[in-house]
Amino acid sequence: MRSPREIFADILLQPERDDLRHAYAGAIQSENPAWSRYIECRLQRTAVPGVPYTYGDPPDALHNELTAPFRQYADTIRCDFDRGFIDTIYVEPQVFIEHGETLMSLAPITMVVFFVGAPESLPEGLWRDYLPALTQCPALARVRQLEFRGAPSLDFVAMQQLAQSPYLGNLITMAHGANFPWVSSCMWEMDNEVDEIKMWELLLESPVFRRVTEWGLRDSEYPRSFAAQADRLVTRRQLGDRRWRQPYGTSGLRTYYEPMSEESRALEQKYGYIPALHAGNWNATVLEVLRGEKPDFSAGAEATEAMYAVPPPDDHIDTGW
Repeated sequence: MRSPREIFADILLQPERDDLRHAYAGAIQSENPAWSRYIECRLQRTAVPGVPYTYGDPPDALHNELTAPFRQYADTIRCDFDRGFIDTIYVEPQVFIEHGETLMSLAPITMVVFFVGAPESLPEGLWRDYLPALTQCPALARVRQLEFRGAPSLDFVAMQQLAQSPYLGNLITMAHGANFPWVSSCMWEMDNEVDEIKMWELLLESPVFRRVTEWGLRDSEYPRSFAAQADRLVTRRQLGDRRWRQPYGTSGLRTYYEPMSEESRALEQKYGYIPALHAGNWNATVLEVLRGEKPDFSAGAEATEAMYAVPPPDDHIDTGW
């Protein structure tokens, strides 16, 4: 019979496999019945039709037990749970730079959220101070979702540094808070259309970003002043499937999608399939990607007409297709 330590090591490598989590729950049933029951309870939720997620914190005593190993490195670290295990950590970048390998070995973490305090107290360009060291952390190789919070937006230089990291090959989604402000030309140090196009080019020409299913752009919007003057609100600029809202600021707000632009088709003729340009991938979960259910086609696959026949997600949205 395999030991809990051996099974746990496999879970770290394959966080998408529920069978390993069931096996771990059985292996620790005698020594830690509370955690065993919690794992099984959360896994049962995955089998319930219509349940969109499996998050949920354990009882306080178990929560304190499972998060204690993280708190010895920093009192500010917070943890979220998924399917019975810690799945997300909220950590200051310097702590991750110093202890990232150890932190990522404590749980099957797929998402890391970096934060550095209140935006009003921080200088512009702050992320540039951390990124040279952060992007060279081998621990990033296990991160599937990356998010930056509580600081001025990632500017062009910061995004260049991320794009050059050798450890982001497994990245699935990336976001800065709720959105990337530079999508709507409200960027730090980039407030004109020429600079915005440069940022798009960086995203599309970087192998790191061409692989991800979402850049954190799905909920970004133009400023209200622009919306007040426009009949339609475009939220994904010129590239990819486009998401529109019409009319804005009324009880009749509806969202629909416009098919892939000719510019995007040309890009995919050059680079192959780019998941983040296709609306059908924007809501893909990490589990769906790790289990091979998403994206609809593999990143870099040769462009075909079949790629443009896939409709966007029908999640209570009027697609207009």
